[in-house]
Amino acid sequence: MRERKFRAYDRDAEIMVYSDQENDSYFFDFSNGRLRAFRIGTSPGTIDEPPQPCSTELDNLMDFIGFLDKNNKSIYEGDIYRFNFPLTNKSGARVYVVEWVEETAEYSIHNKSMNQYIKIIGNIHENKELLNGHP
Repeated sequence: MRERKFRAYDRDAEIMVYSDQENDSYFFDFSNGRLRAFRIGTSPGTIDEPPQPCSTELDNLMDFIGFLDKNNKSIYEGDIYRFNFPLTNKSGARVYVVEWVEETAEYSIHNKSMNQYIKIIGNIHENKELLNGHP
């Protein structure tokens, strides 16, 4: 059975948070059959009411797909990668995005048994510039 871990991107703070890393400002919650990620903060106070603790749900959870790239980096849904071709060890010019494919119920990634040729170069939230020309 593969390790279960997740990440979420906080658009406001422009930070990626991971379920397997401690962070006092974020938490992941699994209840009622649903996984959610939250940022913990403080609501702005008013003249009549002091600031109150609050949480904001992050809407873009990404799943660890159970594989590591050639540098032993965890591969998550939403990662951008290049494939180094085995015979030449040259990196392809094209970039790929790890995405869930409903029709086949699997992640769209090159042959998973060849993950030693996959190199994560970014993700769709923090490195949008890498997607230029991506289909």
